[in-house]
Amino acid sequence: MRALFTVFSAAIAAVLMMVQPATAQQSVKIGAYYFPPYATNTVEGMGGMVADLVLAMNDVQDDYVFEIVPTSATDRYADLEAGKFYMLAFENIAWGWQDMPVDASEVFMGGSEVYVAASGVEGGQAFFDNVAEHKIAAVYGFHYGFADFNGDPAYLQTSYSVEQPLNPCTSLYYVLDGRIDVAVVPEIYLEMFLQNYAQYQGRFLVGDTPDQTYEHSFVVSRDHGPAVEELNDIIAKLRDNGDLDRLMEPYLF
Repeated sequence: MRALFTVFSAAIAAVLMMVQPATAQQSVKIGAYYFPPYATNTVEGMGGMVADLVLAMNDVQDDYVFEIVPTSATDRYADLEAGKFYMLAFENIAWGWQDMPVDASEVFMGGSEVYVAASGVEGGQAFFDNVAEHKIAAVYGFHYGFADFNGDPAYLQTSYSVEQPLNPCTSLYYVLDGRIDVAVVPEIYLEMFLQNYAQYQGRFLVGDTPDQTYEHSFVVSRDHGPAVEELNDIIAKLRDNGDLDRLMEPYLF
């Protein structure tokens, strides 16, 4: 009887091993802060491209389950150090990460920030020749080329004549209201704004030379989460299957 029970137990164990996954997927938290259209706030949580990107990343591999953790532009450094998450998407190593123990993946998406003034400003494109001499709208906690990517709000406040709204939409309304001279906004966001608010078509002058050209990558802690090489493999899969191009489609006009 004991031998029969042993055989039966072994059979049950073998069946359980067959139905269980060989290895459990590792949960990986990705920080995201309001940065439209790359990351937006919705009733369900963070939306925009970052939400679509996380879904695509989970679909193309079985080792990790990526999930979004909200943060803010100014808190993201301390939150990563505190372990609230160990990586971010749509980042750039030049945006305050240079002295932190992080690595950057390869670039997976581009874009730019542009200068925007009222359409009737004197001098046309020459108005943007000395942007730092104008009153500027620069979103709080973001990094800008005109300030050598020093995103410290106190530094911007003391070194330049700036308003620091919480989103690029407010920056554009400041231009329309005459509150500031130049707004710095993502080019893709400006296109979305004009698509949604056609009454403002023709009301802006956009600088020919961008404030910065985006090189979006993942920034990941060296001590936790996937290695950069693994992230680069995921990027390659998303590029090969067309998911990266599809992420952009809803935001192109």
